[in-house]
This record gives sequence, structure tokens and C-alpha cells, in this order.
Amino acid sequence: FGSGLNLVNPSELAFGPDGRLYVVCYSGNRAVAFNAAGVIETEYANVPNPTDIAFGPGGKLYILSYLSGIKIYEIGGAFVKSLVDADEIPEATGMCICPDGHIFVSSQVLNQVIEFDAGGAKVRTIGTGLDLEFPQDVTIGENGYLYVPSGESHSIFVFDRLGAKVGEFGGLSQGGSPACVATGFGRDLFVISFWNSTVARYDRDGTNLASIP
Repeated sequence: FGSGLNLVNPSELAFGPDGRLYVVCYSGNRAVAFNAAGVIETEYANVPNPTDIAFGPGGKLYILSYLSGIKIYEIGGAFVKSLVDADEIPEATGMCICPDGHIFVSSQVLNQVIEFDAGGAKVRTIGTGLDLEFPQDVTIGENGYLYVPSGESHSIFVFDRLGAKVGEFGGLSQGGSPACVATGFGRDLFVISFWNSTVARYDRDGTNLASIP
């Protein structure tokens, strides 16, 4: 997909509720939707340096931009509104959306995760006063806990939905500088290690199950 289509520095992808593949390109300032044949069907306007992409209530497309915050689009391409300004989430690189519409965004310069309600109002900051350093991503598990990779402390922080830290796992020996985290295959957690060039697999309690490769 994308060969010859000027997809410069693709930074994130997601499958939409319509079955299409959505990709954002950080340096290319693009957000596009591919059909199953690899053809770009829709392009989303005005997304400077996008870093993440997700789907929220009603199947709306949420795009996180390094320079313009969070914008919402219809999957057909129409712009809906700007939800959160960039100055509220400086150097934001990761985002996840809960079924209730609440949004969690990781800021690698604030060393925090910021929670917003479905209307874009700030609810709380998570990670203040802890050793959460350079968080580049955030995801929510089926247990409702938030999992946040702390790149400089080489571990995964675990928070409950109210922002209280309930655990930490990983460490340099299990994958230095975790950068990206995702859930899958039931309840397991997959973490990309930037330093070790591996993907580590954990259960939701933090037990290391495997390393790929």
C-alpha cells in the first residue's frame, strides 16, 4: 500500500468501522483512507504533522496533530470540528478513545497523559509527580486500565480510569525505551522497544510472555 503515493514518514494506522485502512503521515502532513485494493479513497484536509488516529463515538475519525491538536472528521472526509487545541497537549504523540467518548493523550514534553471528556473539556492530568518520562503512546485495556510506555525509564506504567497508578512493569532487560503499545489476542499487551528493536508480549498483569523476534 502507498507505493509512489508520497506517504512521507507514516506515523500511525488504524482500521475503521467501514473496513478501510486509515494512515497518517507525520512529515507528509497527510491523513488518508485506503480501500482493500490499496487505492486512496479519501484524504483529510489540514492535518499538519499528524501523530495518531482513532475512531470515537458514532464512528467519527479523530486525528491527533503535533501542531493543531485534535480534529474530528466524518469518515467521508468532511471536517466536523477542532476539539482540543495544540497548546493544551504540546508534543502529543499518542491517543486513545474510550467507549464513553473520553480521550487520553500522551504528551512527551509534559511527561503526562491528559484526559478530556467527549466535549473536549480537560478532566485531569495523569502521571504528575511520578517517574513517567517521555510517554509516546497510551492505550486502554479490556480491564479499563491505561497502559503508558515510559521511554526514558524503560517501563510500562499502569493507571486506573481515575488516574491512580496501580502498577509498573517491564524494565531495560525486557525492552529498553518502550515507544508504542497496543492490545490484542484477547487480553495481552504488545510493546515496541525502540532500543532492542523487538516487540514484547505481556499479559495484562505485566508478565512477559514472549519477545518478537
